Amino acid sequence: METALGILGSQLNMPWLDTLTAIAVGLLICKTEWDIFKQASHELSDGFDVETIFIYRLAINNLDEVKGIKEIKGRNYGNNEVIDTVILVNSTLNIKEAHDIATKVEKVLMDDYGVLRFSCPR
Repeated sequence: METALGILGSQLNMPWLDTLTAIAVGLLICKTEWDIFKQASHELSDGFDVETIFIYRLAINNLDEVKGIKEIKGRNYGNNEVIDTVILVNSTLNIKEAHDIATKVEKVLMDDYGVLRFSCPR
């Protein structure tokens, strides 16, 4: 569109229109470059959407066995999401019972939200 205006302007003896459209095209290119750079730098530095983390936090906290979340982080692995979290459970549980709760959290995130992997640091 801008190119057509520039050509039209030169045909109608308005050379300033070509300059104006060149500036508009240049600004459009700069904006596109900035958007790509911003997204790529966010993903390359393991940035993750805060709203998505909030949704995952709510889903985990909705499980009765989970007493709280100490830490939750997310990152993208290609097109997949990987979530690392430390959950709080009842301290009187044995290891198997606590592990079963972690497995339940993992299943909810994988089945309901398509998370690739759930990691619970040991």
